Order: sequence, then C-alpha cells, then structure tokens
Amino acid sequence: MPRLGLRVGAPLGAVLLAVGLAGCATESYREPDPAPEPAPSVSGASAELTELLSEIATAFGTQEQQGNELIAPDSSVQVAVADLRAQLQLSDQVAAVAAAWAQDWADRDPVAEVDVQVQGARVVGSWRGNPLAQATVAVTTTEDPGPTAEHEYEYLVSWRSGTLEYLAPLARQDQTVLVDAGIGLGSSTGSVDRFLDLVRQSRWAALAHFSAGANSDRTELEVLQSVIEASPELHLVEMPAPTDGGARRVYAVTGIDQVVAQFSVDVAERTVVFQRTV
Repeated sequence: MPRLGLRVGAPLGAVLLAVGLAGCATESYREPDPAPEPAPSVSGASAELTELLSEIATAFGTQEQQGNELIAPDSSVQVAVADLRAQLQLSDQVAAVAAAWAQDWADRDPVAEVDVQVQGARVVGSWRGNPLAQATVAVTTTEDPGPTAEHEYEYLVSWRSGTLEYLAPLARQDQTVLVDAGIGLGSSTGSVDRFLDLVRQSRWAALAHFSAGANSDRTELEVLQSVIEASPELHLVEMPAPTDGGARRVYAVTGIDQVVAQFSVDVAERTVVFQRTV
C-alpha cells in the first residue's frame, strides 16, 4: 500500500501516512522513469522551491506579513501567484500548487513567524522527460507567545531549464517512490476527479452518496458545476498534511490560479466531501 510522506518534528516522532490504495502501483500511482545519467544538480530547483514556499508562508501564514520580496502586502491568493509567476519560473501545475498552499495558509490562524527550508534533495528518477527529485520540506512555525512547531513533508519536484515543472507529495510503496497519476479512486486527486465528473453530469443523488450525505444541496452543487464548466483547465492539488479527522485535503485551482473548491477525501472509505472557497 503506497504511503504519503509526512514526518512530524519535535515533540512527535516520525510518522508515515498511508494512502488507501489496495494492491501495488496501478493506474492511481506510477513508478517514475529511470533517473538521468549523470544525475543533474538539484541545488537550483531546491533554492527556487524554498523561495516559492517561503514567500507564500510569510504572506499568508504570519500576523505581520513582512519580509516578502516577491509578494506585495495584503495580496489575494490570485494576485500573489501572479506576482510569483512574473518573477519565478513556474509551470501551470506548480503555480496551482502555490495557490493551494496560499489558500491553506490563509485558512489557518496566523502565527508570528514561519520558516520554510527544502532539505536533502536527491534525484530519484525522471517524470515526463524531466529529472525528478525527492526532497524534504521543513516548516517551522513560531507563536508569540507560544510554542514552536516543526513539520516535515516529503515531496517530489521536477524541473527543466530552470523552470519548476512538477510538485506533489511523495508516495511510497515499500522502498519504491511513486507518483500520483490522478486516476481512479485509489488516489485522492483521482477521487476528486471522479466527484467533478459526477458534478458535470448533474448526478445529484450519486454525489450525495459519494459524500456520505454531506453534499446534498443541489443549488450549491449547481454553482460548482457552473464554476468548473467555466474553467476548462483545472488543477487538483493534494496537500501533504491530513485534516484533523485524517482525511486528505485537495484543492481545485483554475488556470488563472483561482482556488475554487476544497475537498476532504477518505480513500479507504471512498468518500469525497466538497466545500466552497469562493
């Protein structure tokens, strides 16, 4: 069973979160292609990823929102990601991840300080013709007054000619690194994709069943239907940390970097619950 990498720092020990997928890597998760030889340097991609996530965390996760060089104060998520696109080299998929991280920080209570570091990056394969590295994203938050919390998330990142091309939580089965293909009910993003297919088909009863009764408001679902029909390019972004109840959190982000929906996914129970963000 593949696992998403989450390591929680002091005072807790190392934790791995299982993804509810029966069997080995099938359509939902795929092994990357072999690593290029010789393996390219990961330092440039690590530095750019650190800058990207640090800017987002400071802009949307802290009380004072000071210290940013790329994002203007009091920017919306959409404007902030546009600023990042203008100054960093990001694919559309990575820009969508940036928007999801920004939305996730904005939905939390702000802290006094956030420090983000990308550590231990190493090439583990290739994906869509680009080198693919495994890296640890270490996030330290400080309350004032209050404690300091440390969290570490395992990520996969690919790049090409200085552009960050792909960014997603790392999944693993035994010692094999896997990439979420976003297909089928074995993955969180694949489950959300199925939910959205049902929305497009106006299958309201099926949606109520799929959400265990949580999404039975037809008007709200029709609003979601109109939003996704107006957004032909839609990215589904899984966050690395689970919700308090253990479900996975997935955001839907349009091609213009607007976060239009949040989903809580329980792959084992095969449930998806939609929540509006706009």
